[in-house]
Amino acid sequence: AVIALATPCAKLTTIELGDCYNLTDAAMIALAKTRVALTTINLGNCANVTDAGVIALAEHCANLTTIHLSERTDLTDAGVIALAEHCAKLTTINLSEHTNLTDAA
Repeated sequence: AVIALATPCAKLTTIELGDCYNLTDAAMIALAKTRVALTTINLGNCANVTDAGVIALAEHCANLTTIHLSERTDLTDAGVIALAEHCAKLTTINLSEHTNLTDAA
């Protein structure tokens, strides 16, 4: 559904996907590759979205200003570092309840 939504909605700026337990990296990669104009995305408690999905968003959605990644125990420093390197407009990031992050992130 996310993939089908992204293609015709190229001007989409905000998407709330929190608690979408079945959402995967494949959907995030496809969303990112459409190069939508995303500025805000909520992926809180989307346990099947890993660093791969977050890195794809970071690399293709340079307009991101806000990303919520709370309650995802599988996110590592690599995903956070990709956001820092590629999303210069990022002003808000929620990383609460992560046990895999270190000072490197």
